[in-house]
Amino acid sequence: MRALHRALLIVACLSISTAASAAVASTPVNDDRPIAFGLKAERATIAYRVQGDRPIEHAVADALVLGGQRFPARTTDKGQLELELAGDGKFAPARPGPLTVTLGKSEDKHRAKIDVFLSRASDGSWAYRTITRLSGQIGDEHVTVIDVDGDGAFNQPGVDAIVLGASEYAFPLPAGDERWCVGSLDVTGLSFGPLGEQPKISGRMLATMVPETLAVLKGINDERLKLGLTPRPENTTLSAPLQKHCAYMVGTGTLAHPEVAGTPNY
Repeated sequence: MRALHRALLIVACLSISTAASAAVASTPVNDDRPIAFGLKAERATIAYRVQGDRPIEHAVADALVLGGQRFPARTTDKGQLELELAGDGKFAPARPGPLTVTLGKSEDKHRAKIDVFLSRASDGSWAYRTITRLSGQIGDEHVTVIDVDGDGAFNQPGVDAIVLGASEYAFPLPAGDERWCVGSLDVTGLSFGPLGEQPKISGRMLATMVPETLAVLKGINDERLKLGLTPRPENTTLSAPLQKHCAYMVGTGTLAHPEVAGTPNY
């Protein structure tokens, strides 16, 4: 019976991922509380990976467009990339490797900087990827936000991406109405400015309808993170019927479907 009960709990918890894309919270919103966190721009030390067909490297073409600002680019007859970064109309040679681009105007008091990595393919074409990342802490988990589409903005849900802990795989940046997991927290309401300004998020402690399944949920989310998939909390609306049926099978001591009227926990 003990082995059966354990198996049923695991089966029940596996239903969590069937609603991985659901954004509707089953628990009252007023259970959420603001969670303080900040985001700091820094140069990434590893090359993150993103699932799906959205590229993280982009052709340079005739300009780099970062933070809404256009930096003209051109290629010489010999294939040398030249960039105009100072806004003075003067082009300077660029080499493969990291490059810091300063946003704004020269008279601005505070100017943001974006690091990109330039690469040259065997056919002579040039590409770049953003290697600046936004780094922060939500609860007990380290988070990293990356600019996937190379526009110098980090806050586009479903376009940009986020990494938890030391993983190299990123999952799509959740929208403000999505529920997802950060470590031991069930969170929602993520928002911040294009460069990480005024970050906000709310949440509560991660829990499951049957407390014994919490460890299984965390294990499922660990596996999802390895694949670059969004970690999700349990959807209690979908889980409720299955939990009731599991209680029925525990009561009868039999793996059974459908239920029989008059038996325990029917």
